[in-house]
Amino acid sequence: MSKQVTVGKKVLRVAHAAGIGISELAEILGVSRTTPYSYSQRDNANPSQDKVARLAQSIQETHGVRIPLEWFFDGRDTPVPLGEGFSSPSRLIVQEDEGRGYLRAGPKVQMAYFGNIPDEQGWHDPFESAAVIEMDAKFAHARRFVGKIVGDQWHPQLCQGDLTVWHLDTSPQFGTIVLTGGGEAPCNLVELAHDTKDSVLARLIAVIRLTDGLEQTWSLPSGLRFRHLE
Repeated sequence: MSKQVTVGKKVLRVAHAAGIGISELAEILGVSRTTPYSYSQRDNANPSQDKVARLAQSIQETHGVRIPLEWFFDGRDTPVPLGEGFSSPSRLIVQEDEGRGYLRAGPKVQMAYFGNIPDEQGWHDPFESAAVIEMDAKFAHARRFVGKIVGDQWHPQLCQGDLTVWHLDTSPQFGTIVLTGGGEAPCNLVELAHDTKDSVLARLIAVIRLTDGLEQTWSLPSGLRFRHLE
């Protein structure tokens, strides 16, 4: 038996393929900016047929491709019927604002890759390692590196597999999410407080998450806090 896919998830797939940002998708559907997030999180959160028709009409006007309404509602896990005339972005990056963003076309760069976070093996300089990862060019900086979240101790703000971008900083603002460790101490992720004992290595400036084929980000150069990820 094939996997059942909700209308909401199919709407997100189409938006992803067309390079439609979250604000633009909400505007097309005539819903609040937060509503599309629920499509990936709850199976019973789905737009009505008239809202889906608005999206299909927008795709047809913009890309010259007609996606049948039946495809959205058949529940089948099938590819988006783009057709030969569909023009989709070849590269995707995140549209930043203090909260969340979705994919947009743009360039990529190679960034230093630290590996898993937390890391019981302790700090190892990612800039001296040969390990790199392709990331959006907007995150490029000589003092930044990337790590991957393992475990669920920070769920739902941070989830297994999330990519995180860190900026080397030994004195960030209190309340920001930081990476601690150094020496033989394990590298861990904590909210910086006055009683934080381990050495501070870097502040968290971005989180990138892939859910049902749709990439989502939270980004704040001065440092993310857990409330930003709620």
